[in-house]
Amino acid sequence: MRAFILLVLIGVIAFLAISTIPGQEVVELEEEPIHVFDESNITVFDEENIFDSQETSPESDPPADGEEKLPPAPVDPPAQAGEMVVETEDEVIVEPPVVIEEEPKISLSEINTITRGALVNIFCTTKSGGSFKPITGSGIIIDERGVILTNAHVAQYFLLKDYLVEDFVGCTIRTESPAKPKYKATPIFISPSWIEENADGITKSSPKGTGENDYALLLITEHVNPEKTLPETFSFIPPEYNSGNIEVNDEILLAAYPAGFLGGISIQKDLYISSAVTNVVKLFTFGSGTLDSFSIGGSVVAQQGSSGGAVVSDDFKMLGVIVTSSVAESTEDRDLRAITISHINRSFMKDIGFDLQTLFSGNITAEANAFNENIAPELTQLLVDEL
Repeated sequence: MRAFILLVLIGVIAFLAISTIPGQEVVELEEEPIHVFDESNITVFDEENIFDSQETSPESDPPADGEEKLPPAPVDPPAQAGEMVVETEDEVIVEPPVVIEEEPKISLSEINTITRGALVNIFCTTKSGGSFKPITGSGIIIDERGVILTNAHVAQYFLLKDYLVEDFVGCTIRTESPAKPKYKATPIFISPSWIEENADGITKSSPKGTGENDYALLLITEHVNPEKTLPETFSFIPPEYNSGNIEVNDEILLAAYPAGFLGGISIQKDLYISSAVTNVVKLFTFGSGTLDSFSIGGSVVAQQGSSGGAVVSDDFKMLGVIVTSSVAESTEDRDLRAITISHINRSFMKDIGFDLQTLFSGNITAEANAFNENIAPELTQLLVDEL
């Protein structure tokens, strides 16, 4: 009994002791799951305030029974120091820059080889003498269909084909080195402006002129051997219509069939191509303020027979056609002149009403037929009146 009373007294004393602590409240706590942090997901700042990892986040609750646990979302690799981190919803695809490779520049040696393949010798003879001797000149193919650019003072002999008798004058297109008969040709266009101004020079051994309007276009029509056909395309030099690309000291290639030191028999059998690398010396105009002609100095090409020869740029464009030369004992002391393609184009437009590009984009054979039917007869008469 005494023991029971003692226990009751102890309990009362303990209750009174707890209840007398000021501000203290007894609260029953519920247990919560403990959150464990993964140190690898702790946000760490370096000296430049760049994030090294993602923000810390608690692990998700464990999946319920039977529920599939999704794999964690992919984590982007950490940014490098000094690199700006930009958040975006769309994936950005960075295309590599397009590298445009320039075509390798063709060498003067290669230009020389191609130019020689496009060069022709125009050789005209008569049946039985007459008022003029055999004529030799040069020309250059400027279109794959066999269009030859030469001088009017060379091509004018095509207009005298039936002078006195039928086929009195025969002109042959020769190629290679030495020159060999290869093709026949017909005029596409011979400058009426030049014929009208210079018809009286047809009988002169050394006619003079500035070169203005002195150009002609011929079309290769057939092989001299009836059993052979023409090639599908001809080697050619593309014309440079922009005279702004011609400047003093520009390096250029000249190519022609010079015959100044050869006799008649040698011209027929031993006429070789000559080419030379030189520079543009001076630029000239015929009075309109445009670049019409330019000087190319003296070289082995500065001989009779080089008229109609090619002047080719170092980027493989036909700048002009050789047209005149000064007189001197040595070829090195002579001064060759050429007229520009742009001058030829302007002269052609003045006479016809459209440019050379338009001519070449159309039916060249039809244009040749139209010239020979409508324009050539009047020009022929101008020449015949001087013979």
